[in-house]
Amino acid sequence: MTAATATWHKSACSLCENKRGIQIQTDGRRFAKIRGDKEHVATARLHLAGARSASPSAG
Repeated sequence: MTAATATWHKSACSLCENKRGIQIQTDGRRFAKIRGDKEHVATARLHLAGARSASPSAG
């Protein structure tokens, strides 16, 4: 992955009922990283525990 191909996108977590904000880094058409969106109101001080346990193939 290079800086030229990596892009961050804002979205919402579908694993929790609060739909906390997340940021997804993509490399082409592949998800490279997922992190909490610190600018999102519902995510500002919370940890996204489900993001670590979710299977990449879960749909």
